[in-house]
Amino acid sequence: MYFNVAQAEARDSYIGIQIGSADTSFDGISSDVDLDFLMIQLGVWMDDNTSIELRMGKGRGDDSIGPLDLNIESIGGMYVAYHWDLGKQASIYGIAGGSSASAKFSVSSGSDQDDYYSLSYGAGMKFSILSVEYMHYLDTTEVEADAVSVGLHYAFD
Repeated sequence: MYFNVAQAEARDSYIGIQIGSADTSFDGISSDVDLDFLMIQLGVWMDDNTSIELRMGKGRGDDSIGPLDLNIESIGGMYVAYHWDLGKQASIYGIAGGSSASAKFSVSSGSDQDDYYSLSYGAGMKFSILSVEYMHYLDTTEVEADAVSVGLHYAFD
């Protein structure tokens, strides 16, 4: 497959913002936690259907289990998305890549922060400037995180 400059110029790049909630389970913690996040997306179209995205985000607030507070310090990654055009500015897409996240654990006596890395995948739908997405961000021996998010996007022509 080759890169066609004329195709890429039709839809050059885009920026987006997502707000979401990650259903997260940590090894050694009996209950799942819902951790909210805000994420910025920067994307470049490689052809009419394929884009590459860089995502960077931060947690919004924390969740508690008894005396333990948990928070997403940072989350992000690089992904490849394949879009299927549904017409009238609508599309569905599959997305896969690598993610990293940093979580902070706090109790009254102190805090600790751990970093996690994982392959990620998901699917979403865009309509005009709006999007809805499911993403399986992390799946390690220590943590598993699935997120649902909504977002706004702007394409640079």
